[in-house]
Parts: sequence; structure tokens; C-alpha cells
Amino acid sequence: MKKYILGISVISSILLSGCATSNSMLKKDESFIKYNNNEHTIGNKENAIKTLTFHKTINGENDYKITFYIDKFPYHKEFNLCTDQSNFKRLKSVTTYKNKKDKLTYEDIAVDCNGYINVFKNKYVKGLSGNYKLKLLNGFNIAKLKGHDMKLESTTIHEVSTTMFEDFAIESKGSNTTKYFWTIK
Repeated sequence: MKKYILGISVISSILLSGCATSNSMLKKDESFIKYNNNEHTIGNKENAIKTLTFHKTINGENDYKITFYIDKFPYHKEFNLCTDQSNFKRLKSVTTYKNKKDKLTYEDIAVDCNGYINVFKNKYVKGLSGNYKLKLLNGFNIAKLKGHDMKLESTTIHEVSTTMFEDFAIESKGSNTTKYFWTIK
């Protein structure tokens, strides 16, 4: 009997760094602006021999969908999931003068959503194996710096060093139920 070892280590973190944003891609709440450009396609559908799709749902609603069109094995691809948020000015400091006027100083920031995926056919068991790093932009937290809004990026990193790509789900429960899963066609 073959034993299947599925090593999954999902690392999530929130990184703080800010950006100005495009209104068409963001939905504003009082203290958070949600990033809405959450469907991505990597590769060419016409040349695909397999399609691998990463899904993230919150309370049953789609939050992220990333489709990889695989044209050969082994497959390796590097990508940026938020190129539309690449160069921004973040509020760095506020200097208040005696006349009570504020001087705002900004710094140029690039949102980093760089990731990669490696997929290969497993010669020991039927299916696809590999590893990946997906850096998802959730949106921007709104902080105050001396009364002025400052946007701080919020990202989640999903990084797995070894996995079998199959229809499986990782679920976390709390105030929101979040599911992460892959589908293969």
C-alpha cells in the first residue's frame, strides 16, 4: 500500500506598506479599502495541456481565483498578482509649522505581490506535485498620521514547499469561514 505524504505549510502574514489606489479596483470601508482585482490568469489557454486553479472563498463567496494554464511539464512560472498597484506615494511624515499648516512628505512605494509556481507530474503516484508562493493583496488598512490618512497594504502569503495538487480544501473558521482549494482540469 502506497503512503501519500502531503506536506503543507501555509504561511499567512500581513505586511505593512502603503499605496495610492485606483478606485475601480478598490472598495472603501471606513478603515479598510478592499482590493477587488482578485481574478488572475497566468499562461495561454490555447496552449494549455492542464488547467490548475487556486480558489479562496470567504463565507462561500469567491475572494480570489488564480488560473494557471500549464503548457508543459515540468512547469515553472513567476508572476506579480498586483501589477496595477505598482508605483505609489505613501505618506511618510507630517511636519506642522507654527502657522498650523502641515507639510506632508511622501515616499514612493511598490506593492510586492510576486510569486511563483512549480508543477510536475509525480512519477510515484498519479497526479501533479509541486510548490508555490502566492502573495495576495487583500487591500489597504487606513491609518492616521497626525490626522492625515495613510494607506498600509495588507497582503496574505500562501507558500507551500511540497504538495500534491488535487481537489482538497484547507478551511479556517472564526468570524468568517475561509477556504483555500485547488481544482484541476
